[in-house]
Amino acid sequence: MELVCLAGFSMDVYCLYAMSSDKTKANFRKREPWATLRFVLLALTFADIALYLAGISVGQPRYTRMFRPFMVIARRRNIRIVFASFLRALNDVAVILALTLCVVLFFGLMGFLLFADSSVILNVPYFATLGDSLYNMLLIQSCLPVMMSVMLPYYIRSQWSALYFVVFVLFTNFFLVKLTIAVSYRRYKRNTEKMLYKRLQKRKIALNKAFDLLSDDLLDDAIQRTVTLDAWLAVCRYLKPTWTAEEAKVVFYSSDMNQTNEVNLTQFIQLSSVLVNATVTRRQRRQSLFIQGMKKWQNKTRNVLLAQTTVWGYPVIYMEVFVGFLICLSVVQATQVNNYALTNSLNHTWRLVGMGLLSLFTVEIALKLFAFGSVEFFNRPFCKFDIVVATVGWLFYAMTSLIPAFPVVFYDLALAIRSLRVLKVLNLIPPFHNILWTMNRIIPLIGQLFLVILSVVYVFAILAQANYGQLLARFPESLKDNASTWYIHKEEFRLDTFENCLVTLFEEATLAGWNSIMDALFVVTESPNTLVFFFTFRITISNILLPIFVGFLVESFSSNQKPAELEEVANEKTLTVVPGTMPPSSNDPGAEIMPPKRVKYKMSFQRRTSDVQSAMFDFSSNKIQVDQYERKVKELNLIVHAKNQELAALRAQLDLLQTQTKAEDVESSSEAL
Repeated sequence: MELVCLAGFSMDVYCLYAMSSDKTKANFRKREPWATLRFVLLALTFADIALYLAGISVGQPRYTRMFRPFMVIARRRNIRIVFASFLRALNDVAVILALTLCVVLFFGLMGFLLFADSSVILNVPYFATLGDSLYNMLLIQSCLPVMMSVMLPYYIRSQWSALYFVVFVLFTNFFLVKLTIAVSYRRYKRNTEKMLYKRLQKRKIALNKAFDLLSDDLLDDAIQRTVTLDAWLAVCRYLKPTWTAEEAKVVFYSSDMNQTNEVNLTQFIQLSSVLVNATVTRRQRRQSLFIQGMKKWQNKTRNVLLAQTTVWGYPVIYMEVFVGFLICLSVVQATQVNNYALTNSLNHTWRLVGMGLLSLFTVEIALKLFAFGSVEFFNRPFCKFDIVVATVGWLFYAMTSLIPAFPVVFYDLALAIRSLRVLKVLNLIPPFHNILWTMNRIIPLIGQLFLVILSVVYVFAILAQANYGQLLARFPESLKDNASTWYIHKEEFRLDTFENCLVTLFEEATLAGWNSIMDALFVVTESPNTLVFFFTFRITISNILLPIFVGFLVESFSSNQKPAELEEVANEKTLTVVPGTMPPSSNDPGAEIMPPKRVKYKMSFQRRTSDVQSAMFDFSSNKIQVDQYERKVKELNLIVHAKNQELAALRAQLDLLQTQTKAEDVESSSEAL
């Protein structure tokens, strides 16, 4: 299976190289760095497999298995962006980490000088030597629960010793770690704005090139170049083949307000933005009686579903309150359907109640789909989730009812999934509504961040299994007194299989006695590399990945906040197209001009973006005019600078000629004398 996956990755890299242009192939390493990385990882993996099959001891642990998640990261564009942001943030985080290590070294040395004598008197090893002092201070910084056991003997002897530990914890865990979050936030925001700015510049360059290609060639440069309606129709026939000519004109006239049948560069940039996001629908003037009746019932149903009142200044929708009551009742039903203290008849009754609630939820979905239409329905919050809940509920209910051998646990799973609709109740509260709306926007980023963190944990799990799996499985009984803390829970903390490695490392990341397994392995190996491995994992998780994760989330959460007044950018315009007033076709010059026929079209333009993206991709008229003005000022400044240089060169030549003339006059006067 691994060879099949590797062959698939290899074919993917080869296809990317084969479909590239000759210019890209010549500079493939620079133009496609992620594809080059995948090629290197594949080469190392195949070499490792060859060594493993040949029986060479170097390839026995198969360390190249740690490359697997990074092949996936290098393949997906969005994950690559997040991973690259992680790598860029490491530059600043490394400075904070170095500062943290310097603080640990300083406090370790201070602790050795302050508590070395007390350690000998109290017969405790925490600060007896400089190495023990540094080890325990690093342990406290990585795992705060250890501080109490280290501090207690010295606190009993002198209560003033607590100041030493309190100052250390405040400075490292409550200042430097939070500083790491701030640095990650700043770096991620800066990289995001820089990336968006580069994308904006590329887009502007592409639009300028397109404008030059579509605009008419003019002999007089003083006349402003424009793009005509015919050129726009040709573009729409290629890019929007489903649009009719009249629909393309509707979009064109949204920028050409005066209907001059031509647009300048500013209007063309706006028009290009509308081309991607515009939806044009034709309004039928005469509809059948059945459609008119359905429209009336649709409007009535919509008004009933959206009927609301105001409570304490907040809008409250009656139907959502009723649905919230049903959701709360479904949560109660989910807790009582498996209550074995109830009789069999009551249990059956609660199961029927669950079927009734599921039927009501299905009716709710059908009414919303009828009232809002398919497009608006799937863009409304929680509607997609409601469909998934209803589908899973009916599927598992039917299977558990019709197939007696089908596990009932799937019905319980459907109840648990249906209980998640309690988020819809929280959505009724305006503060929770804004938070859930923003969370829905950043869920893809959260998944990508988790994948990057999981990839790093995957690497450490491979190394832990290869180096310490068998050592921990064959732990000698004679050394159990030196690792009693781990030996009591040895069935819980194991590294013999990859699954156990992932569970154990997750427990270490959550501070579940993480130093016990490290001490047990150090007793067996007696190598400082063991301490380096576990401290590296703990510092990587707690001091690097998690602060960066929080910093990225804070920046993404702040840039994707829901606007206070306007929830989404949406402009709807109804334009009247009069195709009969157009001149007759050149193919039929004798054709008569038909009387004007007014056709109503509705154009909706919608783009939902974050605040940063909205600011960077602002193509409004004022913004474009300001950009053009600034670009014109820069061009004029460059021209003035070039003219000044030419003037300076002419002055230098003039001074040189004057100097030569004076020298010749002096020579001629001396000869005359």
